Amino acid sequence: MHSRPSPRRFALLGLAAALVVSGCGETPAARAARSDRIGEDTPQACLSTDAHLKHASANVACVACHPCGGAFGFGAAVTYPGGTTSGGGTFTPATATSAVTCSVGCHSPLGSPAHTVAWDAPGPLACTACHDVATLLANTPGHPAVSPDATRDYCQGCHIMTAHTNGSVAIAGHDADWMDQTKATFHAFSANQGLNKCQGCHLPDLSGGATGFSCAGCHSGQPGGAVAWGCTMCHGGTDNQTGAPPKAQWGYAGDPARGGGAADPVRVGAHTAHVTPSAISPGFACDVCHVTPADPLAAGHVDDQLTAQVVFGGIAVGRDVPAPAWERASATCSSVYCHGATMTGTAPAWTAGEGAAACGTCHGVPPPAPHPSVDVSEGLSRCSTCHPLTVDATGSVIPPAEGGAHLNGTLEAMGHDQKWMDTTSPEFHAFAVDRNIAGCTGCHGANLDGGATGVSCTQCHDGTAAIAWSCVMCHGGTDNQSGAPPKALWGYAGDPTRGGGLADPLRVGAHTKHLGTTLMSPIACETCHVVPTEVLAPSHIDGSDALATLTFGGMSTFGGAVPQWSRDAGTCASTYCHGNYSGTFVYGVWDWGSDSLVTQYAPYTGGRATPGWADAPVTCGGCHGNPPAQTGYWHSGSHGYYDSMRQCQLCHPDAYSETGVGLTITNPAQHVNGIVEVTPRWNSSCFGCH
Repeated sequence: MHSRPSPRRFALLGLAAALVVSGCGETPAARAARSDRIGEDTPQACLSTDAHLKHASANVACVACHPCGGAFGFGAAVTYPGGTTSGGGTFTPATATSAVTCSVGCHSPLGSPAHTVAWDAPGPLACTACHDVATLLANTPGHPAVSPDATRDYCQGCHIMTAHTNGSVAIAGHDADWMDQTKATFHAFSANQGLNKCQGCHLPDLSGGATGFSCAGCHSGQPGGAVAWGCTMCHGGTDNQTGAPPKAQWGYAGDPARGGGAADPVRVGAHTAHVTPSAISPGFACDVCHVTPADPLAAGHVDDQLTAQVVFGGIAVGRDVPAPAWERASATCSSVYCHGATMTGTAPAWTAGEGAAACGTCHGVPPPAPHPSVDVSEGLSRCSTCHPLTVDATGSVIPPAEGGAHLNGTLEAMGHDQKWMDTTSPEFHAFAVDRNIAGCTGCHGANLDGGATGVSCTQCHDGTAAIAWSCVMCHGGTDNQSGAPPKALWGYAGDPTRGGGLADPLRVGAHTKHLGTTLMSPIACETCHVVPTEVLAPSHIDGSDALATLTFGGMSTFGGAVPQWSRDAGTCASTYCHGNYSGTFVYGVWDWGSDSLVTQYAPYTGGRATPGWADAPVTCGGCHGNPPAQTGYWHSGSHGYYDSMRQCQLCHPDAYSETGVGLTITNPAQHVNGIVEVTPRWNSSCFGCH
């Protein structure tokens, strides 16, 4: 009313004055009663386009600010529903440099701090110009967060302004299409793009807030906020309460029940089979294949992706195999523990049904090497011997729900793990055999022919049962079937073919020579070692040390010889075989003087050699002289004038020489046999003396 009215409006001003004056004589109580009726039916008399019109449009009667004519004041207090009042407001007249201002409760509602409003402030005012955000949120805990700079349009996104100041909060809802599944604006499409847009009116947990409508009010699930929703509210729950098989997001391909055209078998697939315990597997948690959110509103859970993301975790991963992978085009997963990634492995088809996880699809029956070969032609009962926590005595898998260990992430075996067959591992089975082979008989039978396990040593090694094993099964047989030269015990020094570093010449040495037939009959093993009656005899495989025990016997001790072995020097000494012998040869010589046979005594000794076990082959002079010495007239230059009278073969049936020097053994059976073989071959030249 600060502008000069036109003549046309004078009548209106006069009418307004008359109306106002008519109220001047009223008692204050009457005026107050009348001014409480903020939206009186009295038409606005003072037509203008400034803030007067804004107040009139908000149903604020003239008397609220002009209790008597053109006077200013708030003596006739206006009280709104909720307690906000204009009583106590103040008015500041305009000056040459400033407009009229007032400080009144109408512009500081519901406890907002008092502040002044200029009459010429640009309008419409923002909602936050009157409603202090901090006070608003404190007074209405269910109200979503609001920025202090929120625009009027932002607030009107939820609030209907036609109900402003009437004591109730009117919320802007959705049109009928919001609930029409046939319409493109059906609310599920908006939810698919992210639920954050819904939280503004329905509260962060979508429990309803000022709208009074929560998602759970229409959908199945627990009432209240999203944090209490079960998976079945959105994911189905047709088969069970896990949410499997999941329904599709609304309108996307694959679920005709949700506007998605033809059914997509991949959306259903084996979800139910995976989350449901079966006779051979536990029920797997969703987080084995998907990131399971803390609650439905967790970041990344409801987004604009058309299909669920497969992110393997838990029991499916982390076992020194390639990372698990999912291929939707072929509907297969690969390299997952659950389907044998640590064994033969498989890439099961998600839609192939139970056959994709039948026994034998994830591992062989039995598994391939290094698993031992087991005869399962009559069933799987033998599996229980090594896997009693997984397979029962009848050969049936113990259901995990009943305590069975199948698919629990660990190879549960009372037998041996893969290291048992790994030659590079310190747990390779040969080491255990070295220590105590008898300890294997409990499971593999007294003769190691398999026993309850059905796995015998001979399935990999030569032979049949232990009682019939030949020496070559363990001791080599490279040169012959005696087992010589022997191989080292596994992992001990001396045999690089058995994990023992550099070759040790003493392990090979003269084993094969002793078993040869060039100089003598083969020397039996018991000449230097105790030969067991069979492989499992006590002290045969004892693990006491890495070396064979030497216990001399047989021919090596003929004549009371006491042989000695020094491994440090690599020599043996004092064996009969190498010249530790002595004796006296008795023979008769004709005494022409007495014309009678006179007994003669010829003592003899061997060379008592100390041969090196890994040295070059011995010669005729290695164990006795060539020719032997210290035998009286024998083997001397005086024993016959002619060379032909000094040859080995003249007296010894097992040797041959030329010019008195031995060259070879002609009958090994008579050489080194415990007897000095002398069988003279007389001729006429002998009779000069004999």
